[in-house]
This record gives sequence, C-alpha cells and structure tokens, in this order.
Amino acid sequence: MKPAAAFLAASALAAVSAFAERDCGLVLLKAVDSAGNPVACTVTLDGRSLGTTPVFVSSLPTNRVYRIVYTANGWQDAGFDLQIPDRRPIVRTEKMKLDSGSVAFSTEPEGAEVSVNGTPRGKSPLTVPGIPKGVATVRFSMPGYKTEEREMSVAAGEETSVSIVLKPLPASLRVVSSPEGARVYVDGEYCGVAPLDLPGLDGGTHSIRAEMENFAAQSRTVELEAGRSRTEEFRLSTVLASVAVSTIPGGAEVLMDGKRAGETKDEGRDRPSKPLKIDNLRCDRKYRIEVRCYGYADRMIEMKPGHLKPGETFPLNVRLKKVFTPDFFVIDRHAAKTEGELVSRTPEAIVLRTRPGVEKIFLARDISSSGELAPPKR
Repeated sequence: MKPAAAFLAASALAAVSAFAERDCGLVLLKAVDSAGNPVACTVTLDGRSLGTTPVFVSSLPTNRVYRIVYTANGWQDAGFDLQIPDRRPIVRTEKMKLDSGSVAFSTEPEGAEVSVNGTPRGKSPLTVPGIPKGVATVRFSMPGYKTEEREMSVAAGEETSVSIVLKPLPASLRVVSSPEGARVYVDGEYCGVAPLDLPGLDGGTHSIRAEMENFAAQSRTVELEAGRSRTEEFRLSTVLASVAVSTIPGGAEVLMDGKRAGETKDEGRDRPSKPLKIDNLRCDRKYRIEVRCYGYADRMIEMKPGHLKPGETFPLNVRLKKVFTPDFFVIDRHAAKTEGELVSRTPEAIVLRTRPGVEKIFLARDISSSGELAPPKR
C-alpha cells in the first residue's frame, strides 16, 4: 500500500473510533452494604463480565437499556435495568443485601466449642455472622460433656439465638496395685480386684480403698472429671519381712522350721555366698533356721519375735565350722583301702589327710584304684 493510501485508511479508522466513543455512555458501577461500606461484586451484562465494583464502563452504546447483575459471595444477587440515554456520566450505586444471617449461641456451661457447617467459629457465648441462609448444622463440643449436634434454619439478613444445656459425660477410673491382686472398694462398695477398670462413674469426689492379705490397706480420696479417665496406683506396703541367708562356704542347704528353703550359691573358697532370700515371714512369731553343708558342722539359728521388721530384710550371715570329713579313697596294690580328705592329686601321687593334722602320700605305682566318696545321705 502506498503511503498516501495508508494515511487515508488510518484517518478513516480514527474517525470511526471517535464516532463510536461519542455514541457510548460513561457509567461508574458501585456496590455498598447497609452501612455504606463498599462491597466487591462481580458485574455481568448478558453473562459477560464487566469487572468488579467499583468498575468504570465506557463501551456501552447510548439510547439503550441494559440488564446488569451484581454477584458476590455472602450477598444476594442484585439485578437492575440500566438505561444510557447519552454521554452524560452515570454513577449507579446498588445497596447489597446479605445472603446470610447471624446466630447468637449460648451454652450451659459456657465455653463450648461451636462449629457451623463443619467450621469452628469460637467458644460460647458468641454471635456468628455470615451464616448462609437455609439449613445450617451446628455442633457443640466441650471436654467432659456429650457432643451435641443440631440443624437450624437461617434466614437472610436476620439474627436468631440458640441456647443449649450440655450433658456431662461419665468418668472412668482405672485402679492398679503393686503387687497386683488388691481388692478395690469405691465409696465403700467392693468393685473387684486390681488391675481394674471402672467406667460410668459420676464426676466428683470418690473414696477409694485397696486391701490385700499380708499388706497394709491404703485409702485415698480422688476427684474425677466428667468425661475423663484417671488412673490410681496403690503401692502396698507389706506387713511381712524377709531373711537373707549368706553362708561361708557357699553351697549350704538352708532349712526353715525343718523345711528346705533352698541352697546358697558357692562363690569360691572362703568367700560368702550370694544371699538366699526367704520371704513372707511374720514378724510376731519365732522361726528356726538350720544350715547344713557336707564337711562342716550344722548350725541352728533361732529368730525370735522382734528380730524382723515389716517390709525389711534381715541379713543373716552364717560361717560354718569345718569338720574332718573323708571325701576320697585309695586302694593300694595290696587291696588295702584308705579313706580321707583329698589334699592333692597328680599323675605321680595322691595326698590324703587321714585324720586332722595327718597326711599320707600314695605313689601312683602303688595305687590299685581311687575315687571320690559319695556324701552320706541325711
């Protein structure tokens, strides 16, 4: 295209544009609430968005009537006819109406969490604005109380009130004892043996007692909270005592009132044994303890009332006296048998103590047989 022709075409377009602008109106569209505060609304014309209020429109031809619709979340749709007679500026302000209501919530007791349509809104008492019109689901929850859920009708632009009395949840109690098996009483009533779970108790003050044979009974008062679980542990103190018997040497048999109580553990020559503990002894009676060990003299110890203290362990250290006790034999080549205490044994010879202070040597070439003697049966 030649420069002159291009210039003419551009001039023609400018003239058409100017003419079009002269035939379009100048409109400022605004939206406010009941207090005159601006509201951001989407403005549509025949389904076509013109923007968000406040919006200035300068592309609508004059001498026509347009259907304008305002929409915004939480507000009722507003539609109106807009006539643009000429180019004179038009300011159209639409007062929007809430598409929701407000509800005042109160509970007894106060402080319940209030949720509306699944959204937490705060603690009672409170007023919740902006609840969409229609049916709303309200939930009240509070520790120690039964959760309540209600449906209510909400009218646009109105305020209603809801008041509710919450029902307390039952409390639960778990009682354990050390040792296990204590009898449990709540408010004087027998309930079972620990460990014990007690659901469905009223909140408030309760008296708990734990009893067990050979242990001191314990009582206490507890405060149970509605809807909550509480654990109470009773560490019972025994009214019995124990005796820990340690012997030199170890490996000794211990008898209590003629009945075998056990054997001490040998920790090596002339070393005290690990204690043998004898439990569940009453402190108000007499006991007879006998200690035996092969090769040593028996010991008898008498425990009198008062020696033992409840819950304590009485240490009893017993040193046994060595006695001459043959434990080995040798038969020589002449068939003569000699018994005694084995002192030493080597491939070359065996040494026996034949009586206290007397030792005899047997050379290997003179020995026909040898071996250990079995301890005599008691």
